[in-house]
Amino acid sequence: MELITITAATIMSLFMNISGTANSNSHFSYNAEMQDGKVSAIVTYDNNGKYLTAKTRKQYTYDNLDRVVKKEVMRWNSEKHEWENYQCMCYTYNADNTVLDMMTWNSSKKAYEQSQRMTYSNIGGNATGVDCYTWDQKNNTYELNDNYVIMGSHNDHLIALAD
Repeated sequence: MELITITAATIMSLFMNISGTANSNSHFSYNAEMQDGKVSAIVTYDNNGKYLTAKTRKQYTYDNLDRVVKKEVMRWNSEKHEWENYQCMCYTYNADNTVLDMMTWNSSKKAYEQSQRMTYSNIGGNATGVDCYTWDQKNNTYELNDNYVIMGSHNDHLIALAD
């Protein structure tokens, strides 16, 4: 049994929850792009004024088991009228744990750079161990900076809700 898995169905469920919420105070609108029956991207628009203004674009890549393996976040540059890379999250599913690597865009290098890593491990019953690492550029490695245990039966939603 895998600890935490983000599937195409999870992404679609999240989109349906946020887009179907009738909240008159909401200043955001969402548009999902579909490909092969899966959400390939979700674009967030600010509807705080007379027109919709693009804010973020989240693109999803899936493996052959319909699990999300990559989520790329881009921000809209209204001066250049183009999407700019911002953050990338890569998910690795192992027998013992799930690893989330978070990278941030370095515009001068035109590449993503390591930033943080989180590992989620089943430690028995409804307990999940979480180890948090920060990238140490000097030593070119991840260093453990925090760890904790999450208790509960809703582990399948932990990563999906983290933004």
